[in-house]
Amino acid sequence: MNNNTSTIGMGFLEKWIAAFFPFVLGTIGWYLPKLLEFAKSIPFFSDSKVIKLLLSFSPFWASMILMIAGGVIGVLLSLTVYSEALKMSIRDQEIRINKDNIEKRISKSEIKEIFMEDNIVVITGTKGQELLSEKTDIKKEKIREIFLYHHYPWSEQDPYKDEFNLWTLDDHACGEKCECYLI
Repeated sequence: MNNNTSTIGMGFLEKWIAAFFPFVLGTIGWYLPKLLEFAKSIPFFSDSKVIKLLLSFSPFWASMILMIAGGVIGVLLSLTVYSEALKMSIRDQEIRINKDNIEKRISKSEIKEIFMEDNIVVITGTKGQELLSEKTDIKKEKIREIFLYHHYPWSEQDPYKDEFNLWTLDDHACGEKCECYLI
């Protein structure tokens, strides 16, 4: 058994883009008064009271305030993106999951199967319970490779898909063990 730790989470490019949000929104804020000046020349927007109000301020101070506001919004957006991204550290005997700044640990002995369904990583427990079901943008191949490297039980598809059917109002039977009443 190896004691390596593999990680699944935001890649370098994704982190870089998230870190770049404050600069982009700050730049947009800086140039917004000039864009509003252009928008005012369009007949549809020429009578807008909001545009007239924003253009009534000093162009320099309006640009400064909007740049700072854009930077602050960009920082908040970056922090939100980073905190909501699924991050997993996989070891041979344990998986640590960090999502929304909440950490969860799942022992390998608790896991029955791991699979992906529509960009959702699903980890099921030995009693059939769902231990994790989280959306990710990471490719299925990469996730499969990491879990198999650490000898986790991987399934190419949902092993329970034949046990569940989507019930609709057109169905006339709920199954053998239940009675349906329509009101």
